[in-house]
This record gives sequence, C-alpha cells and structure tokens, in this order.
Amino acid sequence: MEQCLLAEASQTGNTEAFYALLQQNPYLLDDIDKIPFVDTPLHISASAGFTHFALEILTLKSSFGKKLNPDGFSPIDLALRFGHAQTVKRLVDNDPHLIGVKGKERFTALHYVAEVDDVDLLAEFLVKSPKSVEDLTIRGETAVHVAVRNRNVRALKVLLGFLQLTEKEKILNWEDENGDTVLHIAASTNNIEVVRLLVGKVNINHKNQAGLTALDIAIEHSNPAADGKQIERILGSAGGRSSSTVPKIDSLADVLSSNVSSSTRKLFKHNTQVELGNFGGLNNLSGDTRNALLVVAVLITTATYQAMLSPPGGFSSGGGSANTNTHTLSKSLAMQLPRNGAGMADIGGKELNPDGFSPLDLALRYEQTNTVKWLLDYDPHMIGVKGKERFTALHYVAEVDNVDLLAMFLDKSPKSVEDLTVRRETAVRVAVRNRNDRALKVLLGFVQLTDDERILDWEDENGDTVLHIVASTNTIEARILSFCLLLLVRQRKFWVLIF
Repeated sequence: MEQCLLAEASQTGNTEAFYALLQQNPYLLDDIDKIPFVDTPLHISASAGFTHFALEILTLKSSFGKKLNPDGFSPIDLALRFGHAQTVKRLVDNDPHLIGVKGKERFTALHYVAEVDDVDLLAEFLVKSPKSVEDLTIRGETAVHVAVRNRNVRALKVLLGFLQLTEKEKILNWEDENGDTVLHIAASTNNIEVVRLLVGKVNINHKNQAGLTALDIAIEHSNPAADGKQIERILGSAGGRSSSTVPKIDSLADVLSSNVSSSTRKLFKHNTQVELGNFGGLNNLSGDTRNALLVVAVLITTATYQAMLSPPGGFSSGGGSANTNTHTLSKSLAMQLPRNGAGMADIGGKELNPDGFSPLDLALRYEQTNTVKWLLDYDPHMIGVKGKERFTALHYVAEVDNVDLLAMFLDKSPKSVEDLTVRRETAVRVAVRNRNDRALKVLLGFVQLTDDERILDWEDENGDTVLHIVASTNTIEARILSFCLLLLVRQRKFWVLIF
C-alpha cells in the first residue's frame, strides 16, 4: 500500500503527499535503495516531467540519480526519452555526473542526444561534463561514432568544435569494436558531407579489424546513382589509399618477440620518457605511437636467437574447456561492468565458479576474445585472478600460445608475469613446458624490456628453472632455445656480479 501511494505521489508530482509518507516511514527511500534495479520515485517523476518533485527526491537520495531501472534506464535517460528537456537540465545542473551514467548497452545521456541530433542539449552536456565525450558503449562507440552512424551532421559539427576547443581530436581516431574509426563509418554510409568534415582530422589510412581502409569501404559501398565515386575522389585526393598499398604495422606481440638489448632499453627509456619498470606506462601512448616507438627500438638491436628458431609444429596444448553452466558471460553483460574494477567483487568479476574458473577464464576458454578485451578494459586486475591450481589468465594464454592476448595482458598487468601456480610455475615456465616458442619469445622480450630477467632463475616445486625444463626436452628446437636461455641467464648474472 505504501509503495502504491509513493508511486502515485511521484506520478503526479505531489510533494506534500510524499512527505506525509516519509513521516510515517523515515526509511522509505532507504528501503527502495536496497533494490539493485528498480523504478525509484526519481525515475517515475523524471519520466512524467515533474521537475520540482524529481529535484526533491534527488536532494534527499542522490544515489537514485545513478540507479538503473529493470529496463536499464537511469532517471535522466527516461526524462530524455519522454522529451522533458527542462527536467533534464535541472537534474544536470544539480549533478553533472548524471550525464555519464551508463545505462543499457552502456549508453549515456551524451550518446543519446548525439543519436537524436539534439544539438542544444549536446552542447550543454559537453560543457558540463567534458570527460563524457570519452565514454564508450558496449560496441566501443563514442558519441562521435553515434552521430556519424546516424548521419547527424549538426551533432557532428558540435562535437568536432568541442574536440578542437579542448584539444581532444585524438578521439576521432578511436576504434569501435570492429576497428572502425568515424571515417570508416562515414564512408560506409555514403555521407559526403561528413567525409568532408572528417578528412584531415582522422588517420585516413587506418585499417579496421577486417584490414580495410576508409577508401576500401567507400569503394565497397559506392552508389553510382548517388555519385558514390565522389567519396572515393575526396579520400583519394586527401591521400587515402587502399589496404593493399598501406604498409603492415607490427603488432605488440611481434615487437616483444624480437630481442631487446640493454642499449635498446636505455634508448627507449630516454626517447619516450616511459618508465619501463612499469610497463603499464605504455598505455599513456596511442596504439600507433606505442608500436612505432617499440619497432624503432627493436630495429636497432641485434637478434640473439630469433633467426635460429623456426615456428613449432603442433606443440600447442590447446587447453581445457570448462564444462559449466555457471558464470555464463555474454559481451553485452560484460559491458555493464563498472570501470576500473569498482564494484567488481559485488558482481562476481573476481569470483570463482564451482569448477574453479573466473568469468575471464571462461571467456578465454570459449574463445570470446572481444569479451576478454572489454572485461580487461574495465578491470585489468582480472588478469591476476587465481583460479583452479592458482592458474591465471596469463598462464592460460602462455599455455595455448595466444601471443596477441599474451602481449596485451603483459601490457595491462605487468606484475602478472610474477604470478605462480600451485606448482610454482610462472607463465614463462608454462610456455616452456608446452614448447610454445612464440609465447616464450614474447615473454623473453617483455622481461628484458622491463629488466626483470631474474624471473628466468625462479624455481618450480621441483627446483627446476626454465633452463632445466628446456634441456629435458630432446628436440633440436629445444637445444637451440636452451642455448639462447643460457646466454640470457649468464649475461644477467655477469652484470649482477659487476654492479
């Protein structure tokens, strides 16, 4: 009965009736706040456009402003969708952080106004919450992606002006889940005006995950009836090229697989001003800059063993799949997780299921790579979660020889290279035991780059180092690798003795 009266007061904006209920039960709002997903009085009043009532509730219980209802909408989401602009403005005046509240599919209020081309609210939101322009949906879309995808030229112009004013044009090169920049999307929609606005502001020859440049997409989606060749001409005159003529950029895994000498480390440290003792510092650089700098550093070194080793045939262990119906993990669910690990324990991001697997473990074993990447964007510490036999995600990718994820994990969680299983195995030890020389090359490049070669001397439960394990494998590749590891270990000990 009490809840019905409260809902009625919220729907009619009857502040007096609300306070009468509050006098009878001072814990009325607290009881509602205990429910994870619910239509609070703030949701109800905001959707009905009762601004004064909504502000009253927000003042008394500010947490309601960031709470989602069972449909995944916050109060400001509902006010926007029901066209109550004045209510939206007053709520945002009271708490600008409401603009960045992530609802269904991690859509924010900024994404929504960019989608519907409400340029007045868009401009106001950008001024009140500048950081919101960096928020991403579950598809990796910024508000700029959303505006371009919906062919909203007015919204795009507002966003471009803001990015220029705040010197954040780098956002225009951010990729969505398919590796598409806003220029890729503009080319796919045959939007000549948008392409003209973006040319000169975006990396014109960036390749998406399919390996296509914007020019490739323009050719693929050209519409002769609408003079589709015009976009091709615009891109071509601005330096746009097809993917077949754009040089391949080495991946982070390729770079780490190359040998890194002490001189390279010094040059890299001085030239980039990145503290290599904390490899996570590379995250402060753009992907292209980071790879380019690493490539330059590696190219000046002399390879110690790379030329001697050939890729192994059939040595990958493949890893086991978890037979469980728990921890079911979809990409859309993963995107609802809070950033930076806030509240991660509450939703089970670091919890193990009855089989000893974390959600990240299962995503890896079911080869849900995009889900893995998104999870780690929100909490890199999940890499170090210790599952069955204290196996971490880093141990697993070293075991199955997934060098791309291995390099990414090392970048996001440098300390994870020191994690030990119940058998006192590091990821290096796991890679060696499974004869995965690609994974080993990445790991060796990383420990050299971070001056952490001491890990190579660590012993497992039997007192074996990685060199013992390699020597016990009677293959030509193993003998060559044993020789290379011996050089690394001896070189490290030599410098320790000197200094």
